[in-house]
Amino acid sequence: MNRLDGKTVITIIGVISLMIFAFIFTVGYILSKVDPENKLEGYTISISFIGIFATFGGAYLGAKIAGDNALKLKEKEINYERKKEYITDHQKMLSDLESKGLNAIKRDLKKWNNNLLNEEEQVYTCVFEIKEILKQIEKIYIEVEFTDKICENKFNEIQKNIEDIKEMNWIKEVGHWFDESGKKQINKNLKKNKYEIFRLIKKIGYSLDEIPKYDIYELEKGLRLN
Repeated sequence: MNRLDGKTVITIIGVISLMIFAFIFTVGYILSKVDPENKLEGYTISISFIGIFATFGGAYLGAKIAGDNALKLKEKEINYERKKEYITDHQKMLSDLESKGLNAIKRDLKKWNNNLLNEEEQVYTCVFEIKEILKQIEKIYIEVEFTDKICENKFNEIQKNIEDIKEMNWIKEVGHWFDESGKKQINKNLKKNKYEIFRLIKKIGYSLDEIPKYDIYELEKGLRLN
């Protein structure tokens, strides 16, 4: 839920205050007409009514805030236990992904893909670096034992996108063995497909970002801070 801004809060307080004053004067006026000899008592009675409602309203509001805070704390504890259980059950898989540099791979893939999008003369270099990173991802796919179905499915999606990239025109030709003139010619052809390459690499990046990367120490630190 969005928080109310200061102007809205002031407006609400102003309206409630006007309603309270209107109630006091209206009820007090009516009661003073009923008993003209005790006009002041009419206003006193109306103020007492406001006091009673305020007492019950304050008690209700206090109980509601306390209940909401307790509910939020309980939800946070439940989420923490679920994440902690996930880390415990899949500790080896998460540790293997971390040790093989998955986070660095994500950063490098994003960097070279952005370079590809903005580059005109060095498209070949960008695609070469991207291919090297994709080889690292394929190596992880082969070597890591996936104990979590979500991670396994994400890597299956990634592998399919990598295969699609490999089949694209001129991608296969990118490698160490070309001289400068050969690279220049391939660069010219790659420029025609760079937006499609960028799109597929972006999909791979999205899939990588959805792979859980919980750290038990960060998780406990977050619970203490929130």
